[in-house]
Amino acid sequence: TATGAPVALSGRGALVSTNVEGPRRWWRATGAAAAVGYGVSPRLTLLAGYASLRLDSDPAQRFRDADVGFRRLFGRGGNAFRPFLEGGVTVQRMTVQVPDGRSAIEVRSTTGAITGGGGAMWFLGRQLAVEGAVRGTGGTFTSWNDADGVNRPVLPVQVRSVALRLGARYWLAGR
Repeated sequence: TATGAPVALSGRGALVSTNVEGPRRWWRATGAAAAVGYGVSPRLTLLAGYASLRLDSDPAQRFRDADVGFRRLFGRGGNAFRPFLEGGVTVQRMTVQVPDGRSAIEVRSTTGAITGGGGAMWFLGRQLAVEGAVRGTGGTFTSWNDADGVNRPVLPVQVRSVALRLGARYWLAGR
């Protein structure tokens, strides 16, 4: 089934890029994600999720996404294999450690972003599926909250990510 209330957990591997240090560079990041949803029909699910990524080269740099969106499933309800497209809007938060003399201070920035991607689910039974997806997210940060909580404007910082997500989805209830 694809109707009812699914809960999902997944691991993520991603490439994250910014335009902060000259030409666009890509860094590897890893993390986890959780999502809940409501399957309004066998072809449409409304989703809300949260994900956290850390750069492999600098674990103090973190990216967090809280998003709402939809998933459009293809194929007939009841099929074991169901490809999908998904999209939505995200509130993205970036946290970095900035050297400050002998220590480091944490600065944060939050922005809105657009996300979209696609993948497939393989149902192992009526309520459990494993899934894989590729997803892209992009947003622009225009200010930072410094260690004192003061919001300071900066030149626009574009952040893009492409993530591979592998996980499982379980339906608590179905119709």
